[in-house]
Amino acid sequence: MKPILVIRPTSEITTLYLNQKTQTSNTMKTFKFSILLAFLTFSSFSIFAQEKSKNQVFSIHEDHVKPSMVDEYEKLAEEFNALLKKYNPDIQYLALSDDQFTYSYVSPIDNMGDLDKNYFVESFDDEGKEMAKNIFSRMDKCYDTHGNHIIILDDELSYMPDGMSQTQEGMDYRTFYRHYYTPGNYDKLVESVKAVKAYFAEKDSKRHFRVYRSGFGVSEAFFLVAISSKDAIHSAEMSKANSELLGPEQKKLIGDLFKYTSRFEVTNG
Repeated sequence: MKPILVIRPTSEITTLYLNQKTQTSNTMKTFKFSILLAFLTFSSFSIFAQEKSKNQVFSIHEDHVKPSMVDEYEKLAEEFNALLKKYNPDIQYLALSDDQFTYSYVSPIDNMGDLDKNYFVESFDDEGKEMAKNIFSRMDKCYDTHGNHIIILDDELSYMPDGMSQTQEGMDYRTFYRHYYTPGNYDKLVESVKAVKAYFAEKDSKRHFRVYRSGFGVSEAFFLVAISSKDAIHSAEMSKANSELLGPEQKKLIGDLFKYTSRFEVTNG
């Protein structure tokens, strides 16, 4: 079963969370060893089930794949997965793909020194390293841009009443809301998110969400809100039920949130 979900973006995004209707250098190639992961295990692993510390930091690698090269890219990703499983069968990370053909690889880090580590290289022999180099060389033809950045999972802003978890059983579909903001609006945006969280908690909302803050590696600061569901239909059903539960007060809360948002994006995957 392929874990890649490609769902076209929705157009109605005004009532956020509540009423959703619908370097190619050798250094980069080496770095990929530490963030490329097993696509085939995406739906079953639970390495991120409970974060070991508050506000866990993650390293993100993104490949912006050409639409015409998606099939080839996925074949190469699975080819690397087979190679990875041969040398390091227990390694597991979080892989995501969205409707903008962006493939993201998520790896937790304890500190910035972790960025210098190559977790996979030590387990590869010379033959394995050559095979991986060949795969990455072919992968480079599938995209014109890729890059890395850091995000921080914010426990205080996230609404996860059942316990913090990035993966929930049977909930592999994601809706991502990205709020870009200017430096002067950071504190006000934080307070607005807290108000949304408090209202969700007051109403015992079942539409749980995680909030990530951007770290270094981005040119435009943002908050990323992630909501899990079974699929696109389930997501829409949850959104509708949540809107009915929250009532008219939601409009003011979301209005305040957008007041301090300079740019907004929504993606699914």
